[in-house]
Amino acid sequence: MSEENWPTIEASLSSMNTTNKIREIVDKLDLKNTNQEKPLISLSIGDPAVYENFQAHKFVTDAVAKSITEGKSNGYGNSAGLLSARMAVAKKYSTKLFQITADVRKFFINFESFSKDVIITSACSGALEIVFSALTNPKDNILIPKPGFSLYDVLCGNKSIEPRYYNLKVIFKKFSNLTKSLKMIGKLTLNI
Repeated sequence: MSEENWPTIEASLSSMNTTNKIREIVDKLDLKNTNQEKPLISLSIGDPAVYENFQAHKFVTDAVAKSITEGKSNGYGNSAGLLSARMAVAKKYSTKLFQITADVRKFFINFESFSKDVIITSACSGALEIVFSALTNPKDNILIPKPGFSLYDVLCGNKSIEPRYYNLKVIFKKFSNLTKSLKMIGKLTLNI
């Protein structure tokens, strides 16, 4: 079959519902036509390394270089993250009162079992994607703070979830507004 005869594949509803309002603005910015007399304040949306606001510590770059040259980590890793990394997170954030573990049968400190509660994701976006996928269904709704993180809206559109916004600033000023916001909770509200 030649390329001219290939069937048209329509985009999924999920992809058609996925828009990022911040990206729609930022991606169209023409920084060459700004007032050059005023200093530019970079808010660095997305990857901070792109805008040179974040430099990895030498310890990190040395560890990555060592891993590559040893050739022991050149294949697929665990999709939840390397066990050693998950164990380190579990150990760091476990306390006597709150131990990170999903295995209630183990009553002794074993950070390998604690690592079952830890998932290493691809940044905040990857973590939110997992949370939205695990906790919501199409037509559900969630309460989202306003102002809030723009990715919440993107994921709501992608997953066909209704966002319900509450004014975060007002809630901290007046308790009565918290009560008003809680009235937005319905049968299909799964996340706050």
